[in-house]
Amino acid sequence: MMAELKSHGYEGPYYLQKFVETRHNIANMDKPKNEFDESRLDDTLQIVWR
Repeated sequence: MMAELKSHGYEGPYYLQKFVETRHNIANMDKPKNEFDESRLDDTLQIVWR
């Protein structure tokens, strides 16, 4: 996705949100089954975690 944004001239920050498991959430989602490897992200844009 970052490459697509850059190809259209976007130079701003790229916002990503981490899932936080709680007892109550919108869809009663459980903790993700797979781990997310942040080291595999393209770093051509500034990544801002929320």
